[in-house]
Parts: sequence; C-alpha cells; structure tokens
Amino acid sequence: MVDGVTTDLVARGEVALASGDWRGARTAFADALEAGGSPEALDGLGRALWWLRDVDEAIASRECAYAAFRRSGETLRAARIAMWLAREYLEAVGNEPASRGWLARAEGLIRDHPETAERGWLALTRGRLALDPASARGDAETAVEVGRDTGDADLEVTGLALLGLALIVAGDVEEGMAKLDEGMAAATGGEVQDQDVFGDVCCIATRAAEEAGDVSRLMRWNEVVMGFMSRSGHAPLLEFCGTCCAEVLLANGQLGEAEGWLVRTLRELQGTGHRARCIHPAAKLAELRLLQGRVEDAERLLEGYEDRPDALRATAAVHLARGETAVAAALLHRRLNQVGDGLLARRSFRSSSRFRSDRATQEPRAHRRFGSPPSRSARAGAIPGGSGARSGTRRARLRRRGRGGDPGIRGRELRFARDAGRSGSRTDRAGQRSEGSRTRSRGA
Repeated sequence: MVDGVTTDLVARGEVALASGDWRGARTAFADALEAGGSPEALDGLGRALWWLRDVDEAIASRECAYAAFRRSGETLRAARIAMWLAREYLEAVGNEPASRGWLARAEGLIRDHPETAERGWLALTRGRLALDPASARGDAETAVEVGRDTGDADLEVTGLALLGLALIVAGDVEEGMAKLDEGMAAATGGEVQDQDVFGDVCCIATRAAEEAGDVSRLMRWNEVVMGFMSRSGHAPLLEFCGTCCAEVLLANGQLGEAEGWLVRTLRELQGTGHRARCIHPAAKLAELRLLQGRVEDAERLLEGYEDRPDALRATAAVHLARGETAVAAALLHRRLNQVGDGLLARRSFRSSSRFRSDRATQEPRAHRRFGSPPSRSARAGAIPGGSGARSGTRRARLRRRGRGGDPGIRGRELRFARDAGRSGSRTDRAGQRSEGSRTRSRGA
C-alpha cells in the first residue's frame, strides 16, 4: 500500500513535469521512492530523466515501472510503457531486437483491450518504428481514427503529424503538408495535454520539412511554436531533441544559441553512442558552418556521415564549394538509384539537373537549400531565420574556393562519378552503420 507521503510527493513531481521543471520533478519522484516507492514514482522518475536527456537511466527506471505495473495488474499502463521502450530502444539506442521485443509485448498486453485508445497508440508506435516512413500511412490513419473515436486528442494530433510525414515521403507533398499543418495547429492551439506529444509533433514536423525541402514553412511554424511556448511558460519543451531546439532558435535569429545546442547534442551522441532522433546534428551543424563560409569545418563534421540521407545536402554543398560539381551530382544520382520513386527521387533529380548546368559555369551554390527554390533571404545571402546578412566577403570566398583548377582533382571527380553510378543499386550503408561505433572526433 502506498502511503500519503509517497502519494503527495508523486503529485508534486507530476506538477513539476507539467510546468517543465524537470529537475524539480526528478527530486520529487526520487524522494517518493525513498519514502516507500510506487510504480507511479518509478514511471515519473523515468520521464523526468528523459527530459533531462539521461536516456539510459530513463529506460532503466521505466523498465522497473513496467514490471511494477504488471505486478499490480495495471495492464494498459504497462502497455504504454512497453510502447515507449520500443521507441527508445530503436530511435535513441539503436537496439532493434530489444525494440521489436517490447513492441511485441505491448501487442500482447493490448490484445484483450481492442476498444481502448491503446490500440491507436500501438498503431502509432508501429508507424513510428517503420524503417520506411512512407509505409507508416496505414498505421497513422488508424491512430487518427482511434484518437477521434476515443476523444484522445494527443493520439489524434500525433497521428496527423505522422500521416503528414508518410504522405510527404511517398511524394504527396500537398496532402502531407495539409495534415502536418493541421497537427501543428492543434498542438500549438492547446489541444495537446502531454508535453511528450508536443515535442514529438514538432520533431516530426522538422523531419517532414527537411524531407520536403520546405524550410520556409518550418521557419513560419517555428515562429508559432516559440509564441506558444512563451505564452504557456513551457520553454524547455523541445530540449529532448537538440536539433529541433536548434531549428526553432535558427528560425528566430538566435544563431549562437542554435549553434550551442547542435554542438552539445553532437557531443552527447558521440559520448553515449546513441542515435539522433530526427535530423542528425552533424548534418545541421555542417550546413551552418557552410553558411558561415567554414567549408573545412563542415567537411570534418560530415566525416563518417556522408551516406546518411539527412547529410546529403550538406555533403553535396561541400563538394560544390570546392568546385567538385561532378562529385556532387554523382552523390545525388547514387541516392536517386537507391530510393527509386518518391519525393526524394524527384528532389534529387531536380538537384542533379541543376548541378549539371552548374558545370558549365563552375559556380557553386553552397548556401542554397537543395531541393527547393532559394528563399528571398537565401537570395539576399541571409542565414535562414537570422536577422543579418552574410558579408559579401564570405560569399566571395566561397566562390573563389569553388572555382578551381587542379586537373588532378577534376580527374578524381570524373572517376568518382563513374564509380558512384555503378554502385547505385547497393544497399544504403547509413542504416547498417552503428553510430555508436564512430570514435573519431569531429571539428565543431
């Protein structure tokens, strides 16, 4: 039996979580465990630790909470935790067998409760764990339907965001963006109750905008997100994902703060061996370094990540900045062969067509967001989201670095283009390489 002191401390921890006071929540839940403990205290401590970016300890605490809820007969609460564990083991830790095991456990627990919202959360989890986001459409539609039928706004809104991503990746950008806009409107309009859901929706929106190459849309939504967090007093709601946090800061011109988040997140991933939750911070930081005219630093950041789809734009931009347009085109053609039909294929084709025309002038466009026409700020030389324009000196330096002259380099470019074209049908190495195995330090 849980005593009154433990219950009061758990309630205090929940209030702290709701207000974004992660450290206060951790203290309250830890005190509750000292006072006698409960499954709720274990679960709350795990959630607080997760927001404090201590993923390993969060997993350990919530695994204990899962077992405690099972012993107390609270099957649906245990199932929710099992779904969370399935996500974390894949998205953060990169342990696919453990993820599949926890997902199967959740399925078994929910089997006797088909009319509950948990059925929708299970579909949502399956969709989130799909290796190909486009294949998540059916699960996302189920989540939206169940969310509406059961009145679970958190489930409906997350399902809308995932459905938007699935449609965008499959090539239906207009419909996908409509679903994503609807989900973001609900999330920033106060319909979402769970902070985790708000963060998830924003993270999915960031990934979807990157997939669609619609950076201007992301920037406009980030303005709304900042306004919502300011009004609600929940400023830390994106701290679980450093890249998302940096995107919001970039959209509001806070370049130094955004850079700090990207550097910090990259170091954390290197130190723990965990995976990036959405866009890899190395890719995003490399883009920022390119905009700053620091081509060598961008190249160092991308070492070991060149084959990641989210690093494609930055990797191609580095080669363009060095005048290696054939290499940039070959990278995009190889990716085109790997993905076949769909949004990325069409974006790659358009980008590689531009690169072929660039070869006639040898004019690199390292500052351009590949995959969509340059925005007005990009044409003016401004950093997206920033208030100041880049100096003409930096633009000129990039152009000088891009033009070039070494016949040996040109020969290597052509050989690379030939070899890359032959290897287009190979399996994408990005999914096979464990990020935790990288030990080389990268410049920031």
